[in-house]
Amino acid sequence: MVLIDSITPKAFQTALIVVVVLFASILTAYQLRFYIQGPIIIIDESVVTTTLPYHDVSFIVRNANNVSVSGRQLTPQVSGLIEDRLYLQNGLNVFVIQASDTYGSTKKEYLYITYPQ
Repeated sequence: MVLIDSITPKAFQTALIVVVVLFASILTAYQLRFYIQGPIIIIDESVVTTTLPYHDVSFIVRNANNVSVSGRQLTPQVSGLIEDRLYLQNGLNVFVIQASDTYGSTKKEYLYITYPQ
């Protein structure tokens, strides 16, 4: 093949450097999206009224390595799903769902549950 035989070592080296730089740029952009986006908390309910002294809550977290509900550390499943039982006091109960990532970004969501007296 004439085309392959005509490539000089210098041209091959340049092409290889371009490919490596392009790959590194794509990988960096992919990793930056986690930094830019930060942690995500997906919860279906934020205001609840219940007649039970507890509430079973479930939510999904993404891009987070530390998750807590009102200061209590929780471990998400591989899918990001977290299920927990929250015990209630009479009146309005406010729970803070907090997620943080390895880059220091933090996201908070609030869950308000009313347990009638």
